[in-house]
Formats: sequence, structure tokens, C-alpha cells
Amino acid sequence: MPAESRSNVFRFDRVVVEPRQRRVLVDGKVTPVAGRGLDLLLMLVERAGELVHKDEIFERVWPGLVVEEGNLQVQVSALRKLIGAAAIETVPGHGYRFVSKVETSQEDESHFDTRSNLPRPLTTFVGDENRLNDCAQLLRKSRLLTVTGAGGLGKTRLSLEMAMACGSEFSDGTWFVDLSPITDPRLVSEAVALVVGVADQAAERLLEAVQRFMRHRHALLILDNCEHLLRGCAEVVGALLRACSNLTVVATSREPLHLQGEAIFPLPALSLPPIHRDSTLKTMAGYESVRLFVERASAVNPNFRLTEANRDAVCEICARTEGIPLALELAAARVRALSVEAIAARLHDRFRLLKNADRTAASRHETLRATIDWSYGLLDEAEKRVFERLSVFAGGWTLAAAEVVGAGGSIDRDDVLDLHSRLVDKSLVCMDVEGERYRMLETVRDYASERLEQLGEPDDARIRHFDCYVALAEVAEPHMLGPDEDAWHDRCNVERQNFLATYTYARNHPAKAESGLRLAYGLRRWICRGAFDVGRPVLSELLAMPDAAARNAHRCRGLIAAGFLSYYKGAYPDAIRYADEARSIAHELGSMALAAEAMNTLGLSYLGVDDRAAARARIDEAAIFAQDAGTRALLLDVLNSSAELYAIEGELDRAEPLYEQVLRFAEEIGSGDWKITALMNLTRVAISRSASPQAASRLRSAVEAGGQAGLIRWAPYLLTWGSALAAILDEAETAARLYGAATKSYSERSMLREPADERALAPCIAASKASLGDTAFAYHEAEGAAMRAEDAMAALTQWLAETTTRLRNPPSERAAQPAVTPRSSRGKR
Repeated sequence: MPAESRSNVFRFDRVVVEPRQRRVLVDGKVTPVAGRGLDLLLMLVERAGELVHKDEIFERVWPGLVVEEGNLQVQVSALRKLIGAAAIETVPGHGYRFVSKVETSQEDESHFDTRSNLPRPLTTFVGDENRLNDCAQLLRKSRLLTVTGAGGLGKTRLSLEMAMACGSEFSDGTWFVDLSPITDPRLVSEAVALVVGVADQAAERLLEAVQRFMRHRHALLILDNCEHLLRGCAEVVGALLRACSNLTVVATSREPLHLQGEAIFPLPALSLPPIHRDSTLKTMAGYESVRLFVERASAVNPNFRLTEANRDAVCEICARTEGIPLALELAAARVRALSVEAIAARLHDRFRLLKNADRTAASRHETLRATIDWSYGLLDEAEKRVFERLSVFAGGWTLAAAEVVGAGGSIDRDDVLDLHSRLVDKSLVCMDVEGERYRMLETVRDYASERLEQLGEPDDARIRHFDCYVALAEVAEPHMLGPDEDAWHDRCNVERQNFLATYTYARNHPAKAESGLRLAYGLRRWICRGAFDVGRPVLSELLAMPDAAARNAHRCRGLIAAGFLSYYKGAYPDAIRYADEARSIAHELGSMALAAEAMNTLGLSYLGVDDRAAARARIDEAAIFAQDAGTRALLLDVLNSSAELYAIEGELDRAEPLYEQVLRFAEEIGSGDWKITALMNLTRVAISRSASPQAASRLRSAVEAGGQAGLIRWAPYLLTWGSALAAILDEAETAARLYGAATKSYSERSMLREPADERALAPCIAASKASLGDTAFAYHEAEGAAMRAEDAMAALTQWLAETTTRLRNPPSERAAQPAVTPRSSRGKR
């Protein structure tokens, strides 16, 4: 027998390593060891007794990648657990030596070919080994495993890797059947019969022949690409599993076979690196999408390496291809002729760029478009219409929203549930872990959107989408203050991209301008919680449109929203202009509630330009209308505004009881937002009086009321009053750091401090600057600005707890307290 038909097999202790089969047997049982771990083990056993330097290992096991040494240590540790800790010796500072005695023998390749027809992959497998192991565990628990997922995710490759890892568990063979060339479901049994070698039967008896062949065999059968032959595959697989008790079947399909006892493994996309520069090259190499791109790019261009210069472009390519292996491989193939920067720049037209130069590739994998064409072609007409209409969603959707948008024409709303479920089954729509939201991969969404445009009905779906989210904003509005406010704010956060799309539609369709104003009013409180990128720029355009010019309640509410948002952005002249027009329309309409809202915003905006007389007149007038309207939310707004004016005028004895009344009202209606606002305003009063124990206690209560999720949202305000408290305690360095962190937090939200806050804070900061000197203050302020919001709030919380305890139980002699220290200076990130 020719030497090339033989392969070395390594034996040591209780272990057998079969390189050609890429499998490891421990005590005669196959133990999955895939990818890097297997490559490392092979390298060590091939050179048993020799010192293998770390550099050599990295070059062979991670070719072309910059990898942290910790990755190698993890792989060695995993191997030691598998084959015994004594088998691999560490040579500190140099590398590793395989010390177990290894016996080498040769085994005929034909020994495996009689029991297996698995195709030999031409490239290395890149993926999560835990994912492969999880899949193998499912295979051991079920006789039918279907690997599902969108086109191009690597279902075939995963099934082959799993079969190679588990192959020896099936003593009578592993058989691979590619069904992609077949178009007739009745020919599935013929395809299986051809592979296992029993095709010399009458056509009607082929399935019986396969059953007889497999009946007493302990075998694994892989049916690849079942999605276009589901009925035929289900019939054949069901018949074989019933007749052959030792047979196990793996199917790859874009949707399940829906057979009893079927285990389903939904294959996710490869992991993606974060889109920021905090990641090192070594960290980036740990992401599967980066590893795959770099390996495939290095194969077509041996000079290619991941570097600091190209890291951002590689990161963008991974993000734009969404971790889809096929898309990444098609992009990597372009490295032969284009720089990664050029590839990233052209991915806006991904369907044109991502084509396969491999003439042997399956037709459905020739281009990224062809992959989705394959799935689209399997849909019936109703499924196609719903699939296309779902493309108008941005950032995902709920089933209720899908029922609104997906209906139309011959498709009733009641039909959408079933059609939508079928799209999930076919891996064209993804469901989140909780099963409450759905989305499409952007690649799939782009394709569906193109199809929608070609269909000629895109506006019908977008109008339904627009109406759906205007209605959601109006339903949400009354819940934005009260016991359910957090849940509704969270819901709006999830729908942010859909709200942005709704605004864009209103901007581009003047007839929808008035509805756009309804949207803005409904979302105004959510926007002021931190979603400032939503609404204000578009709102001014909508108000200027002729279709929104009628002096009615919709324009009045839109003006109130515009004034409200402009005030919180510090654009006081704009806020006065909008609120004054809203006040005028509210009087014309005879609406006390709208008049109170408009005049309250107008009064606060006059405070912003330091016209206290005008502010007092408007706020007092707002109080009268709010009392008549009898709305608790309006009363809270006006009470707080009146207290703000007293605070600015230095009348703290008149401001404080109003703030306390706001706190009581907030607790009565269950509004956490107003409770925190009132506590912070009471903190400000205590700081203005230099009552540090009271200020610390109230600020700590505000932090606790914010909860873990709310701390970041309230960070600008909480950090501000932490800074002021530190200043009156003569802890100037801490004051400077917290001031820097607060200023950065305001800037990130494009907000300005409100007038009453700025007036109370200014003398505190001036005192700390005088204590430290401008240069030292600026240094510590920059330290605070460099902190992440999470770290700054964690530092504030810790400092505040220590300070509150100290002020409650003052020592006889005041000891120096540790200042807030940026996390980076403590050696953490």
C-alpha cells in the first residue's frame, strides 16, 4: 500500500490520537477536542520529549494572529484535564514538553473510507469549541439533531467537525449526504441509497433497502441542506429512525424537520469585537469573527497581518458582515486585491462586493445575495409579503407590531402570527432569548427591503409602521410618571431605532407632520431621560411644515414638547419662543392643562435667561391653571418650578417646603423620577446652607432611590451634588474629580446644568479651585473626566457611604479621608 494512504496514529497512557480523523479517544471513547486544542496536542505528541518553544506553538496553532499567552495556558490546562496533568511539562519562560511515552503506528486510510465518506475540509475550523461540544452533547442525547440557522452561518462545517470529533462512537460508519443538488423531495431516499451503496434497487424499494442496510448498524447519517426538501427529508428520516434503532441522524437546515424527538441546535453568528478602541490586538484576536477573517485573509495574501493600523477596518468588516462566516470569507477573499480599509468602505453595497471567486463553490454560496435568494425562493407568496414588510422595522419588533405591519392586501392580521412563525422557523427572522422580540440580520433586512421596493408597496408597510409607533408613543405618555414609569421608559429604550425611523418618515412626508408632533409630545419625558438624539432636530422641521401650521391641540402639544426639550438642552431663547406660542394656542383652545404646561416651561426658560420677574409671573400663572386642571403631574412640575425660583433668589426657607411637598407627591403617585429629583433638590438646599450631614444623607438617599439601573441615567446630577458636597467638606481633590466626571456626563448628553443647579454649584467649585489652585484643580478635574460613568458612580457611591457614616459618627479628631480615585490609577480598567 502506498505510503501516502497511511496516517500516523499516536498512543500514550489511556489515549489514542488519530490525526487524519482529527479525533482523540480516551479509554476507547471519543472525546471531542477541536480546533486549537487538537492542533496543540498534535504538535506536542509529534515532538514528544522535545522542548517546543511558545513562539513555535503560536506560529503553528494561531498562524497570523496576535494572541495573548493566556490563551495558550488555557488550552494546555484543558488538555491536562483530558489526558492527565503529568503528560505535559511546563518549561518556565520557554515552552512545553510532552513527557508521556508515545507509541506511533500507521493505519490505512482505507480503513476509514469503508465506514465514512465525510468530505475533508480544505480550511481550518474557526469557531467556539464550547459550541461544538454543546452540539456533540445534544447528539449523544438525541437520535435526531437538526442544526438550524440562516444561510452562510456554517451549519455544514459545524456538522462535519462534530462528525469527525464523534465519528469513532459510531462503529459502523458516518455517512454524509449533500441534498443541495436535488429538487424533488421524492429523490431524498435515492440520494441516501447512493451514498450508502444500495442504489441497485427498484426506485420504490430504495427506502426499504436503506432500512435493511442500516437496521443493525451503529451509524451516523448526516443530511446536509434539507430546507428545500423538508417533507421528503422528514419522511425518510422518520422511517429510518423507526426501523433502525442504532441509527443517529444529523440534519442541517434553515428550518427544523418538525419530527418527534428532534433536538434543535440554532447556530449563532460568530462573536464580534466591540466597536471602540479599548480592545488590544490580543483581545480582538479572541473574537471568532476576527480569527476567521484574519486566517482566510492570510491564506489569500500571506503578507496580511492584524495590526494597529488596520484593526479598526477589520473591526468594521466583522460588524458589517455580522459575524456570518460566509460573508467574512467572501470579504477576506478581497484582500488579494483590496486593502481592508477599501473593503470596509465598500461594504455599504455588500451584495455587490461579497462574491465568491471559488469556481467549485455551491451556486447558493457564489454570492451573499445568492445565499438569501436560496432562502427567499423557498417561501410561498404570503411568507414573502410578510418577510418584505418586516424590513421596515429598525432594531427589532414585537409580535404585536409585526401583526400591524405585516397585514395588508390579502393577508389579514390574524394570518400574520402563523406566517411570522414560519419565517422564524426558516431562520430569516431571529427571536431573542426571552421570546418577546424579533429581528433580522441587517444583511437579510437589506435584502428584504430591496424586495419591498421592487414590489411597489413600500409606503403601505411604512405607513403602518409609522402609525404603529405614533400610537405606542401616545399610549406610553400617561405612564411616563408613576409606578410603571421605569417599565415604559425601558420599553421606549428598546424601540429607540423604530422611533427614529418614525421621525424620519414624518420629516420626509409633510402630510405626516402633525402626527410627528403627536409622537414628540408622547415621548418628551422619555427623551429628557437621556434620549436627546431622538426628536428635537426633527421637531423644529415638523413645526415649520405647512401641514402642521393649524393652531390646534396637536400643534400646541408639539410646541410644548419643543419648548420642553429646548429648555433641557439649554437653548433658552428657542424654548421661550416655542412655549410662548403654545401658551397662546392653549388659551385659544381653552385648555387649562396645556396652558399650565406651556407657561411652566416658559417660566423655567425665563429663569435660564435670568429674567426672574417674567419667570415668576409665568410660574404663578401656571400654578393657577394646574390647580384648575387637577392633574398631579402638572402640580409636580409647577411646584418644583416655583421652588427652583425661590432657590435662585436665595429664599431657601420658601424653597425647601415646596421640594418636600414634591417628594411627598412623588411617593404618593409612585414616581421614582420625581422622588430622585426632589431628593437632589433638597440636597442642593442643604449644600447651600453648608449643612453637610443633611446633604450627605439626602444625596445618599437619592443614589439608593436610583437603583443599579438608574445610576448612569442620573449620573450628571448625582455627580454634580457629590462634587458640591465634597467641596463644602473641604475635600477639594474629590470635588474636582467628581466635577470633571459630572461635566463630561452632561457633555455626552448634550445638556447644560439648569440655572438653579449652576447657581448653587458655582461657589462650591470656586472654593475648591481657591484651595487647590487652578492648575491642580484642572489636573484632578481631568482625572474625573477620564473616568467611565460606571466607574465614577461606583466611586461616588463608595465615598458617599464612607462620608455619611463619618458625618453621622464624627471622630474626636477628624482623620483624613481618602479621595475618590479614578479606577485607572488603581491599576484597573
